[in-house]
Amino acid sequence: MNIYAKHLILKSFLTSLFVWLTMVCLDFSVSFVTELENLSNTNSFISILFATLIEQPHKGLQYLESSMLIGALIALTIFNQQGNLVFLRSLGFSPSKIILITGIGPLLLSLILVTLDEFIFVEISDEYKIAQTIAVDENYSDQGTYSWQLTDKSLIGVQALGPNKISDIQLIQFNETGEVSRAQKFNSGVLKDNELKITNPIDPSLQPEIFTFLLQPSLDQKTLERSSLRSLINLQKKYSSLVPQKDLQAY
Repeated sequence: MNIYAKHLILKSFLTSLFVWLTMVCLDFSVSFVTELENLSNTNSFISILFATLIEQPHKGLQYLESSMLIGALIALTIFNQQGNLVFLRSLGFSPSKIILITGIGPLLLSLILVTLDEFIFVEISDEYKIAQTIAVDENYSDQGTYSWQLTDKSLIGVQALGPNKISDIQLIQFNETGEVSRAQKFNSGVLKDNELKITNPIDPSLQPEIFTFLLQPSLDQKTLERSSLRSLINLQKKYSSLVPQKDLQAY
């Protein structure tokens, strides 16, 4: 390949990257100013700044097509001003071939960004959103917020004070006909390996009762829609490993 053609590919690649980064920075500025309206005791200035930065690479893909087009046009304009297009034409390059060569740089950049988004950007953004959800849940636990879960024939409601610290447990059990056979409250319990152990408050020496309980942060519809295919597959595998097979069959 002619050295001028290689230079055109590199020029279009770098120009497209510069245009994309410029659009991402402008979008970050607007998003950050908008998010500042949500300042509160739970959302500090630093947390909003960090959250906006984490989400920005994935959000920037919405400007991918326009950035590649603008970058290619700018690269051709600069190349023409330097007189290099005339030299390429004199070497026998047709206008369509010059356009195709110019498009190689933006195409390579698009493939790189899409791959990074699939394997890195979305993963980082989703993990941070899950961490935020856990933090919010722990903050609201002091306000009487319960996490409810129906397992087998038991309805269990708990408050989570931390990863393994559970308080104010409400246990409701049903018989074969669906009627309430037992309703009891417990002050505390231990959650480990997705098993909730409740000690008898009257006689602690008795064997503790064990129930399956998955205390996992929920993913909203927006998060699921913007997740990559790889992220959804990993989420499904993770959930399958946590939920007992009989519970999966019940769903």
